[in-house]
Amino acid sequence: MKLAHEASETSAVTPLEFLLSVVEDKSQPVELRLRAAAVALPFLYAKPAPPGAKAAREAEALTAGRGTDWEQLLSPGPRSHT
Repeated sequence: MKLAHEASETSAVTPLEFLLSVVEDKSQPVELRLRAAAVALPFLYAKPAPPGAKAAREAEALTAGRGTDWEQLLSPGPRSHT
């Protein structure tokens, strides 16, 4: 990977590679290296996507009977007949 000071407009360096080269270039000011790291971070460690509507409905269905008269009948495990 080329360092930031070696990269030119004609070289085939991706923006992410350029940012990482700035981060690794110890001759660059710390403030610049930190900013480059912050910009590159989402491309290296993306946040997991939130659950979709289907997953949310399935999660709600698991707890739908809690706190109701049906809770004992809907809960898994041995049932007592009263």
